[in-house]
Amino acid sequence: MTWNPRLAIVEALEEAGWSGDEENPLGLLRHGETVWGVTSPAGDSSLTERGGAVIDFPADTSAALIVAACLAASGQAGDQAAELKRLRLALSSAKRRAKRRQPHEREGLIFHLERQNDRLYGLAQIANAAAEVSAKGWDEARREAGKLREMNGRLRTRIADGEARLEAVHGDVADQLVQEGARRRKVAWSPMEVTAAAEWGDAAAFVRSLPGKPASDETPAQVP
Repeated sequence: MTWNPRLAIVEALEEAGWSGDEENPLGLLRHGETVWGVTSPAGDSSLTERGGAVIDFPADTSAALIVAACLAASGQAGDQAAELKRLRLALSSAKRRAKRRQPHEREGLIFHLERQNDRLYGLAQIANAAAEVSAKGWDEARREAGKLREMNGRLRTRIADGEARLEAVHGDVADQLVQEGARRRKVAWSPMEVTAAAEWGDAAAFVRSLPGKPASDETPAQVP
């Protein structure tokens, strides 16, 4: 892809110090790790920032806005402000010199002043567009931060609800175990079970009293 649809942007970026990419010198402009290039014959373009984020610009995006975004991404917005200040000083100095010259000497100076005035106007547009892009990016970042805070709050609420339900389940299980143990301890034996237990105890005591028999709680052998 070539720069033909957006030559004005190419000229502005080259004037700001951008140069052709080593791998694609006629399709991409680079300043450090920031890269811009045309992506379609209609004039669509994209800007790749230093962090790897890509910003796509439709074909109808103004050149001033794209240049401002490129300069902001490459950290050159401050350089343009200094350039504006220098141009203002040069214009004011030229105006003072023009007042001291003769009418026939002013034509060349007037032409030079007109060119400088156009340049100053273009740089002012770029600075304004850069400020708008910066403000827009700040608003988007602030909205994203708000969304993340809301999601974090909802997640914390869900975690708290889950912990409460888990504690309730543990409490119910513990209560059921306690109640089951108490129920088992309260089960009454029938009279026959009481008698059998007593007889079993007497038989075991008798076996243990026999000479030569080991003391054991096992079931005694049947005595003839």
